[in-house]
Amino acid sequence: MDLGAVIKDFCGVFRSAINRAGLKFLVDVESSTEKVYIDADMWEKIVYNLLSNALKCTLRGSISVHYHHVDGFAEVTIADTGVGIPPEDVEKVFERFHRVEQVYKRSSEGTGIGLALTLELVRLHSGTISLSSKLSEGSSFTVRVPLGRDHLQNSQVLETASDVQSQNSVRLDSQFLEEIKGWDASAKEDTSSTNDLLRSPDGTSAAETPERPSLVTEIQKSGIAHWGGGMGKAAPFPYVLVVDDNRDMASYTKSLLAPFWPVKVARDGQEAWETCQRRAPGLIVSDVMMPRVSGLELVYKIRCSKKLRLVPIILLSARAGEEARVEGLESGADDYLAKPFGARELVARARVHLELGRLRSELMHLGQVSPVAIFRTNQTGDTMYRSEKLVELTGESPSAPAFATVYPDDLEATRNVWYESVRTGTPCKHEFRCLRPQDGKIVHVLAQWEPEFDEDGSVLGYLGAITDITERVTLQTAQLKEAEENRKSQEIFIDMISHEIRNPIAGIAGSCDLLRASLRERKLIESVAVPKAAEDFGVWWEGVRSRLQTATDEESLDAIESCAQHQKMITDDVLNLSKLKSGTYSVVKSWFDPIRLVRNSVNMFRAQMEKKDISFQMKMDWEGRGFACGDPERLTQVIVNLLSNSIKFTANCPHRFIEVGLKAVPRDPELDAGDKVDMEITVTDTGIGMTPEAQAKLFERFSQATIRTHREYGGTGLGLHISKQMIQMMGGTIGMVSELGKGTTFTFRSGDADGRRRSDRVGMVVLIVEDNRINQRVLKRQLERSAYSTITADNGSEAVQIVQAAKPGSIHAILMDIEMPVMGGLAATMAIREFEVRLRCCPPTSISQDTDTTPINISTASIPSDPLAPIATIPPFSPSSLVDSPLNNAQSIPIIGVSGNARHEHRDSALRAGMDAYLVKPHSLEVLLSMIDHWVRKRKSGSP
Repeated sequence: MDLGAVIKDFCGVFRSAINRAGLKFLVDVESSTEKVYIDADMWEKIVYNLLSNALKCTLRGSISVHYHHVDGFAEVTIADTGVGIPPEDVEKVFERFHRVEQVYKRSSEGTGIGLALTLELVRLHSGTISLSSKLSEGSSFTVRVPLGRDHLQNSQVLETASDVQSQNSVRLDSQFLEEIKGWDASAKEDTSSTNDLLRSPDGTSAAETPERPSLVTEIQKSGIAHWGGGMGKAAPFPYVLVVDDNRDMASYTKSLLAPFWPVKVARDGQEAWETCQRRAPGLIVSDVMMPRVSGLELVYKIRCSKKLRLVPIILLSARAGEEARVEGLESGADDYLAKPFGARELVARARVHLELGRLRSELMHLGQVSPVAIFRTNQTGDTMYRSEKLVELTGESPSAPAFATVYPDDLEATRNVWYESVRTGTPCKHEFRCLRPQDGKIVHVLAQWEPEFDEDGSVLGYLGAITDITERVTLQTAQLKEAEENRKSQEIFIDMISHEIRNPIAGIAGSCDLLRASLRERKLIESVAVPKAAEDFGVWWEGVRSRLQTATDEESLDAIESCAQHQKMITDDVLNLSKLKSGTYSVVKSWFDPIRLVRNSVNMFRAQMEKKDISFQMKMDWEGRGFACGDPERLTQVIVNLLSNSIKFTANCPHRFIEVGLKAVPRDPELDAGDKVDMEITVTDTGIGMTPEAQAKLFERFSQATIRTHREYGGTGLGLHISKQMIQMMGGTIGMVSELGKGTTFTFRSGDADGRRRSDRVGMVVLIVEDNRINQRVLKRQLERSAYSTITADNGSEAVQIVQAAKPGSIHAILMDIEMPVMGGLAATMAIREFEVRLRCCPPTSISQDTDTTPINISTASIPSDPLAPIATIPPFSPSSLVDSPLNNAQSIPIIGVSGNARHEHRDSALRAGMDAYLVKPHSLEVLLSMIDHWVRKRKSGSP
């Protein structure tokens, strides 16, 4: 066969495609009469493979074909100015399934067996093939086959006409040209040749595949594409984007998906990216190996795009190994299918990922339009996800640490609530403020979160929501301000009315005093003048009439005074009720003598009870207990109300008796009465008593026993209601026992009264260590009013110096703040405990002048500055060092730590440093005094 002529014919098939690609095509064929024995079909595959590779890898320049005879061989060289082959791949290109993946070319399709097949076909012709290539400059393939037939056996030779072209050759021409047409970006899809273009992976066309129509029909009937999501042409997804540089494969994939969803086709990753930028798809089905931008690179770009990152991606590839699948999924793809794949499987997976993509998109859009910000953390509380709304609301950057924008005043409380919730694994809700760094605006938010559990019940993390409540807080603030203004206006009005009513009452009372003085003078004159006028009847009679008039005037004056006093009580009750309702009624605690308070209250009614012939007595069981702490003014007001009622309802009874009692009642019956007690006051009378129905509503506002009560006895029904409110404000209780016709007993306890003997605290010195001057002054006043003496220090260093300079045993307790400048509470406690150990080893009586008395300085390097730092860095304090020392625990000063940190870690740190107890701010005075009393008594008794 004339191989030169055959090569010219083969090159003619490619000339139009090469010219359309803008490349120069040079064909240099040497004429010769020497025959070359070849298999035309095999040789066609050799030339077409090499030419198609040259066209695929050459974007600019030229492709040349040279044919000539050299040393008994026919030599064909096909060279190009394409992208070239990397040196490390030159020796591997003829290996089966090897592909050069990192270079840019027109198409990255193929299985990696083309050149391996070419090599085998050349070897069947007893020839050789060689390659020379330089990256970015081009490649040159040279095929050499022997001339003549000496290298062949007779059975391998078939003499035939050289111009006969087989039917297979015609079909091969068509296949190569169709493939090349798919590489041409300018080529339009020819709908008239659809049957030729839609080829399945086995090489047969759609028209030649009888299973295709039945396959689509079966998929439609099975509901694979519509199950669950209701997907079809009316589905909410924009379209499915198929990305493949192999035109046959892209058309085949499209033919499977198009009956169910709108489908667009892109020839490589770059074109797919540009299509996605114009309009986001609902699903991307992409090949892996493609020119310009590969499938993996496309996945990366999609996942980095804020607009497209939720689009599901299915990768298709001929690489079916586990390593390839893992690589695809790790790149960010949602699924990976190896070619060849089943049509049903592709449609089913497409449906699932379209549904998942829709749900993800809906969730994202919901998060964008929702006024609620979403966050998610892991089991240790580290933030794993912040919604865009959260970033917008709080001003936090997506990578900012937790609590970065919490308002400084709310930071400590917010951190405590959060870490306590994480520690216990419980849901929580918390309000706080954020300081937005962009505009400096303060945003009020409500955060609530709940733990997520695995199947074993272990906490996986926390899912929470944050709501902007700034508008609500602003409205509430405005409402509170308005309510406060209304309250003040009401108070001003009531004060004005009370003042206006009290002014005439004061005038009436003053006038009554003047009239009573005048009556006393008149009675004095009458007592002297009437006896002297006994001899003159007329004068005597006038004197008698004058006496009678004086008695009548005195009764009228008593009535006027009674009415004025009643009016004053009503005015006081209204004023007190207004203050209780508005919350301005204050309780001022102070030390007082309970016996004197009760006695003075009873003495206010002594003359009235004597006048009404009411017997009374006081029963005091308080001797030796000294003072109590409470509000004496409010307690007096309650006693006055109860005594006033007892006198009112006992005055007209046959047996008239009132008893006022005072005694100490143990707060806990199991404790000794000398420890914690309440002050109990009783007022008992033998008055008219009450029915059970009347008792049930007696303490209600404006309530009286019966309708007749007001008509017969007067009153507003406010006295007992106000008394109950006062007692409750002081932390006490009030109750009553009554029997109709026999009398009533009222009993109330003052919960704020401290029944300890005040003398027990006299002379006890408490060292207050607090850097906040306001807190320091408050503690000082509270303790001194509770009969303790106090010393103050501004930081731990001053406290250590005071303890070292003080006489042993002269300081009975220390209140130690934890966080202070210069030296904190933990370091100060350790220094004091170390000093006490030294003091035990060298008691004061044995310390000579040469003994080193330099104050101990404890380095704060071992004390963590962060309150949340591991407590293991604090060296533990061992009480055994004190027990074994020459002196006992009585010389160890009780140290009570005081801090706003409520976490167990902080309490443990304080106890490890040597503190005896830990008190969390804010605390009540009762708890503080109880703790000091407990540890002072414990140290006195020498208990460890």
